[in-house]
Amino acid sequence: MTVIQGILRCITPLHSATESTKNADGTNVTRTAIQSIFTKSGREDVPYYKATSQRGGLRRAAARIVLDRLTLDEKISRALFSGMMTGSESGTPDNAQLTVEEAIRAKNNVFMGLFGGGARILKSRYRPTDMMPVIPSTVEIGIVPKRYVENEQNWMVNARGDQLINTYGFVSVDDVLRLADVREIEKYIDNSLEAVTQYQLSIADNKSARKADKDDKSKSDKEKTKKIDKANMLSFEAIAPGVPLFFRLEIDEGVNDAQVGLMLQALTNLINEQEFGGWIRAGLGRVSAHLEISSNGEEYAPLFDTDATDKYVLTEAVRNQYTPALEDALGKLTVEDMVHFYTNRG
Repeated sequence: MTVIQGILRCITPLHSATESTKNADGTNVTRTAIQSIFTKSGREDVPYYKATSQRGGLRRAAARIVLDRLTLDEKISRALFSGMMTGSESGTPDNAQLTVEEAIRAKNNVFMGLFGGGARILKSRYRPTDMMPVIPSTVEIGIVPKRYVENEQNWMVNARGDQLINTYGFVSVDDVLRLADVREIEKYIDNSLEAVTQYQLSIADNKSARKADKDDKSKSDKEKTKKIDKANMLSFEAIAPGVPLFFRLEIDEGVNDAQVGLMLQALTNLINEQEFGGWIRAGLGRVSAHLEISSNGEEYAPLFDTDATDKYVLTEAVRNQYTPALEDALGKLTVEDMVHFYTNRG
């Protein structure tokens, strides 16, 4: 088995969306994902980044690597693209039974043998875990190995889970309604005086109708007047910058060097994208990576170096072991090889 593990430390806030609720003052708040754990001290709610999000990101990153090579000479169908990116082109699996021949062919395929999916839902052969913060409670119950809080590799943040969350607020505004720049409105909007005046009056009427509907018990929520202007106060929770998250990814025994190489390059690309979680457009989801790799029980070795542009690259030792096999497998792969896995037989 190959294991990649270590620390991804938040450089900017990290938001893993869950339900939206309201604060006591009525403002909308999008919560970040919380996992309850139990220690000797009792229950503790801890923010985390979901393994399911990692699986989706890794699959798409790997699919892009494969598709970049496959489409050098020809384009692919929408169905194959969708299937490789999401696992299956259809939400309904093929009712034809998986054959021994296809299972063996899939096992040796550089992409399908690792990520699975397809019309007959082949099994994947890797497992990420939820990324949990390195705090006393997660170390106590064994989620985070003690080696990451010992000696020079002490990543511990001495805090409880609920202390790792910040709430970030912002106001979404309507530039036309507030006349942010009269020159722009006159320049770009046809019949600007009449159009803006009419719009402002409609907003005022809308607010009056909503106020009247607010306490009207005879109307259902669907029947009440809906807000039409853009102005709004919003907020969301996110894991604070500086919080270290423990990352672990296991790749099954029997996965070949080409497939491991694909996973490592996909992980490298995913980290270099710096787009973990939500609100990426607002600068969230950036991390620094401090990962190690171990194969077949060997000691952990560094996974990454950085290049002249501060991008993460695989270390020379890792590249020498896995990249030649990956390049060879990608060079032999054809579109037809992939199409069979996403074609219904039933």
